[in-house]
Amino acid sequence: MSQQKLNDHTLYESDSIVSKNDADWFRESCICREFNFLSRQRTTTVEFVLWSKTAKQHSLAVSTTIDNFRDIEGEGEIARAHAALVALGGKPPPLDEVLDRKSLRLAPASPKGMP
Repeated sequence: MSQQKLNDHTLYESDSIVSKNDADWFRESCICREFNFLSRQRTTTVEFVLWSKTAKQHSLAVSTTIDNFRDIEGEGEIARAHAALVALGGKPPPLDEVLDRKSLRLAPASPKGMP
């Protein structure tokens, strides 16, 4: 896995695997993740490329998803990415602030008798 600091609050990670399907066809799968600790979002991009050296053909499929940190099950991946960004010299908000779950609480109930 490759990790790169994009700025003080954003970590970029990428990992790819190249496999040979037969004598001429190759497939590359790449997953890229960007953790933005200011917006508290993880952007995931998955790319699948299939190509042939002799036929000079290729196909590409790309999928991108954006998840808010509060919607991600478990906090381990976020904590790991936060530590990696700090190790690379980034200055993200403190992890306790990033993982603040207060935003998930429901709004106060309305006064009695009010819908």
